[in-house]
Amino acid sequence: MTASSDPKPQPTDEETTLSSWAIVLAIAVIALNGLFQVASPPEYREQARISFLIFTVLVGGALFAAAARPRLVGHALAGGMGLAALGAGLANLASTLPFLLALVLVVIGLAMLWMAYRSLTTNSRLSWAFLAALLGVLAVCTLFGAPKIRNLLHVSMWTALLLPGLSTVATIALSMISEDYRVRVTPRR
Repeated sequence: MTASSDPKPQPTDEETTLSSWAIVLAIAVIALNGLFQVASPPEYREQARISFLIFTVLVGGALFAAAARPRLVGHALAGGMGLAALGAGLANLASTLPFLLALVLVVIGLAMLWMAYRSLTTNSRLSWAFLAALLGVLAVCTLFGAPKIRNLLHVSMWTALLLPGLSTVATIALSMISEDYRVRVTPRR
């Protein structure tokens, strides 16, 4: 190695961990898609392949973007999900769905938008922590609720899994920036 050549930058522990999880996620998704293809009727297989491709590109792309810019991606995904929840709640106020469901969607949408804004602009630790927790709970609940969502909306399973996938990416991205929100205690004199 000469003095003029720069050493190749080594990946950080976070980048290595995130890349490892992305590979594990991709393998799991491919395996699940293969099982679905075998069990599904032939007329649904093409739509399932397209939905799988969309899921993989969106969630995988968001995951790699989160590795590069976790603060921006985490807050952008949270804000986008907040807008989607708010829009769905307002649209459901005029529909035949239960009023309580629409009200909860509106409240969660407004809360996510407010917390994402406060966390991003003022480095509010409270907003960041509550937003990360809310996104984590949303990811778990929508993961197990995906079959019900699929049946209610008449979409493919991969489309129904977009919300838990993106919620998981947002949770991971927000957890990657935890140092930005750490409380620093100064010793007493």
